[in-house]
Amino acid sequence: MVKKVLVLSNMYPSLKYPHYGIFVKNTNNILEQSGYQVDCIAITKTKNKFIKLFKYLFFVLKAIYSLNIKKYDLVYVHYPAFSAIPLRFWIRNKNKLIVNIHGNDLVPEEERDKKYIKNTDIAVKFSDRVVLPSHYFEKEFEVRYPNYKKENIFITPSGGVNRDIFFPKSKLEALKELKLSSDYKYIAFVSRIEINKGWDLFIEAVKYLKDLIPEFKYIIVGSGIQEDLLEKMIQENNLEDYIIKYDYLDHKQLSSVYNAIEILSFPSLRKSESLGLVGLEAMACRAIVVSTRGTGPESYIRDGDNGFIMENSTGLDMKNEIIKILNMPVSERDQLKLNADKSTEFYSKENTLKSFKKFINTL
Repeated sequence: MVKKVLVLSNMYPSLKYPHYGIFVKNTNNILEQSGYQVDCIAITKTKNKFIKLFKYLFFVLKAIYSLNIKKYDLVYVHYPAFSAIPLRFWIRNKNKLIVNIHGNDLVPEEERDKKYIKNTDIAVKFSDRVVLPSHYFEKEFEVRYPNYKKENIFITPSGGVNRDIFFPKSKLEALKELKLSSDYKYIAFVSRIEINKGWDLFIEAVKYLKDLIPEFKYIIVGSGIQEDLLEKMIQENNLEDYIIKYDYLDHKQLSSVYNAIEILSFPSLRKSESLGLVGLEAMACRAIVVSTRGTGPESYIRDGDNGFIMENSTGLDMKNEIIKILNMPVSERDQLKLNADKSTEFYSKENTLKSFKKFINTL
């Protein structure tokens, strides 16, 4: 008999926002490949406040109904700071509960995040297993929940890297797909344009770099609540001719970005940056990733071997790191790119599926 799982998440990708909550979609695919029938109640992104409020109300009501009326073998909750609210109204039977924590649902970044952490506390208390994206985040989890049984924690990289999409290919081919000029070389930033995601550090670095390495241009992929500030900073520093901006790209196009660039700047300042799948996907395409200390990417980047970790998090430090990389002998850079690619094999979708199947069978 096929087992049924109810997945609850307040983040899920849509055609307009294909990367918003992509880790939830990835996990659903893995659950299905593990033999589960998946019912998913999730919220897709909207910028309209009234539609957003309606979606959240509908989510809560539908989740409460499904939890109490329908029969499931397993309930899987992503981002419990909000998605666990329906659990407060759950008359639990023999269902197993898995709680998947991703970021600021454990480590609050803003005051509003702190209001919902109690929902995470409740979900963790009643969980049979907790899923975390990295060993870095496991340490953060243990700070808040020191008495939680370690054997009930499962580490998995948010669905893993799809190496059928993210793999090395011709730089010229990638540039052609993106309609970018081969007269320039490129450095990229890929992330949401939000507080402490590091977009401002990237712009500061570009300000220093534009005259030092005039053969380079800079790609930004992402959108978010601070886009107006981003545009203002670009204009104030007269960088319009140096920066190419995309709001969203699908995974195939992102793969082309990673293959077209020399370096990915990934300077997140968020302690809630629990993994940083973007970094792994770029490394699988043999891009050199520069990230920050004390965040998720530090769990897979070995400084100087398969990428770089900055000691300090400023635009000037990012500039210095980029110049250091470009001044490396070509043979050393090539070896580092090979190391980056090889080190992502552990995080592949295939390996993630195998370990997840093994984990899910322990329930």
